[in-house]
Amino acid sequence: HAIREPRAVVVADPKSDNRFAESPLVVSEPKLRFYAAAPLTTSDGFVVGTLCAADRVPRELSPAQIEGLQALARQVMAQLELRRRRRTDREQSSEKLILEAAGLSDDRPHPASEDVQ
Repeated sequence: HAIREPRAVVVADPKSDNRFAESPLVVSEPKLRFYAAAPLTTSDGFVVGTLCAADRVPRELSPAQIEGLQALARQVMAQLELRRRRRTDREQSSEKLILEAAGLSDDRPHPASEDVQ
């Protein structure tokens, strides 16, 4: 349910919420009685998961705590996207080195791409 929402979802007592009341996590161990989740959304707008907090005791979150959960979710996504960019850069750099070592690539413009005067 939380992955479909654009903002954090807070369920003070999942046992009393029809969406969660029959969940194995609610009816058996760990017998959750509190659940909050914020979506993990890419910069392209795709939701790839949620950042969740759970407890065995029903509780509420203040607006500041909800904002904190959402801020943590944004930080998680920033770190994941940074890691992905670094991996892509590293892969491209490795490919370039391999091509250069094989004499198949250089930084000079090719004759077909030069301006004809």
